[in-house]
Amino acid sequence: MSQTSARLLEVLSLLHASARTVSERAGRRPGQASGMLRPLFL
Repeated sequence: MSQTSARLLEVLSLLHASARTVSERAGRRPGQASGMLRPLFL
C-alpha cells in the first residue's frame, strides 16, 4: 500500500512539474491545457 502511495505522489509531482514547465513556455496563455491544470496544484 505504501509503495502505491509513494508511486502516486511521484507521478503527481512529475505532472505538476511538467504542467508548470509547459505553462511557462507557453507564456501562461489562457486556454492552454496546462493553464487549466494549474489551479489543481495551488
